[in-house]
Amino acid sequence: MKMHNYAYGLAAIMLAIFALFLPGCGTAEGSRRSTGNWILDWEADMVKGRPENEIAFMDNPDSMPRPAESGLFYRINWFNPILGTFELHQKLNMEQKQRLFDALFGHIPGEIHDRAYRMVSVGNFMNGKSLIFALAAVKLNEHAPPGSSLGIQILSNCLFTDVKKKNEDTVTRSFVITELSLVQANWRALGVFFPDGRLVRTSDLFNEEKIARWKKESGNDQGLLAVNLSDLYIKDELESNDREAAAMLEKTIADANVEPVIAAAARLNYFLYLLAAGDTAGAEKMLNEAAALAKNSKEKDPGLTNALEYEAPAMLELYKYALRLEG
Repeated sequence: MKMHNYAYGLAAIMLAIFALFLPGCGTAEGSRRSTGNWILDWEADMVKGRPENEIAFMDNPDSMPRPAESGLFYRINWFNPILGTFELHQKLNMEQKQRLFDALFGHIPGEIHDRAYRMVSVGNFMNGKSLIFALAAVKLNEHAPPGSSLGIQILSNCLFTDVKKKNEDTVTRSFVITELSLVQANWRALGVFFPDGRLVRTSDLFNEEKIARWKKESGNDQGLLAVNLSDLYIKDELESNDREAAAMLEKTIADANVEPVIAAAARLNYFLYLLAAGDTAGAEKMLNEAAALAKNSKEKDPGLTNALEYEAPAMLELYKYALRLEG
């Protein structure tokens, strides 16, 4: 979980990255490069008249390409900001989140088939219209990270704007439901698939510029630096820096002089590290410690509060849910 000057913020979805990684104009391959609507007629049936928060999906063709072995933590780590982006953490109950997770990330295509994609809907998202996602495997170009050639692209029929009122910290997000074919204007996200099973959002890829910026912003505050660097290291494609992230966090957690909000954020990131390692019991213990510290802290951070109340608990429950299914 990143913090900037003690202000926790959700990572923004990177849109421009498509032009770097995808062949041609940045849309999916083959006929999906055409200007016409390549989406099934099913979209028209699903946009209107669906019960509120009903989760449904359909594949084109009738079945997706063979699945790829992908790490559970990385799928959940991508799913979590999708819930946040579309304000679904509070809107959906846990059963609905599980259904949506299964629909979007229960079957990650392991190869590219022309015009093969999955459509997923959340019923009556706004003014009777459903929120639609389309997921497909895509080929990456020569600018992709070493060892990767396959990407997972998710498009939606929704665009949004954020409005922050003067002298207020709260942001009001306004959504507009459009046609799913307007991919250049609508929300979209790309994940990069690696041979070891890591499926990493482009915004979570290892980035030297981010590291340099966070070192500059952190100054002499080693606790703040540990929180920011560990957030990147835990979520990125490099296994080699995972233990470094844990060591930084363990040092911060052991420091009794660390500001309470940093101490809570450090435990929250250690929760992520343990969850990525499959230690759900340790992750839950660390999450409880982080929540207790934040609750007793005089300094309140809205983003940290949201992460502790909604995001992290949802990630933990989804992880447990997926383990039960696999077991």
